[in-house]
Amino acid sequence: MTSRKTIDLEKGIGKKVFIHLGACDTRKLYLEDTDISGGAVLLSVDRNYPTDDFPSFPLNQIEKMSGTGSSIKHYRYNSDVYTFLEKMYYHVDGVFMYRFLEHVPMRDIIHFIYLVSTVLKKDGFVDIIVPDYEKLATMLLKEDIDMKDFEKHNILLTTEMLNDVGDPHLSIWTKNRLKYYWEYEERFYIEKITKGFHYDGRNVYLRALLRRI
Repeated sequence: MTSRKTIDLEKGIGKKVFIHLGACDTRKLYLEDTDISGGAVLLSVDRNYPTDDFPSFPLNQIEKMSGTGSSIKHYRYNSDVYTFLEKMYYHVDGVFMYRFLEHVPMRDIIHFIYLVSTVLKKDGFVDIIVPDYEKLATMLLKEDIDMKDFEKHNILLTTEMLNDVGDPHLSIWTKNRLKYYWEYEERFYIEKITKGFHYDGRNVYLRALLRRI
């Protein structure tokens, strides 16, 4: 098992450091409760990035990163998320996963949550935005095929419940399921879950804020 350095990166480089699982637009990050007045570094991990900002793995240059002032310095890393988490040997301040968790196979959820826990320092946060399948199921059960804009409604449901064959949704999430799985091994506690969260023009999401124990 990879051992993590005992130093936390905020002290090591004087900046807060975050990870975003999946492709990321920094303009869509919610940082209202996070002080980045001293600058921040964001590592975005996605296997579809064309290249990475580092010449080699592991992340041996991470201590040289810097964000200026209250800005975020964004580094994109081309990697499978599981491999990245397994080999990441620093503790960071927070992990974002916006519309990513639903792509994790249900059989892998407990191991995935464990991997996320290994890269966070104590009291570090996880910020999740994920489709609310309870709300989607209600919309499906109450739908009327003669309704106005049925096709638009159908596209929304199909996309959020299944997505497409190239990048399918592989796990189902509700408020109760988030609490059950993320608190199951007592690595995290749920600080807040918001239902009906509006993101990318749709209000069918859950947003959850969790803390590392």
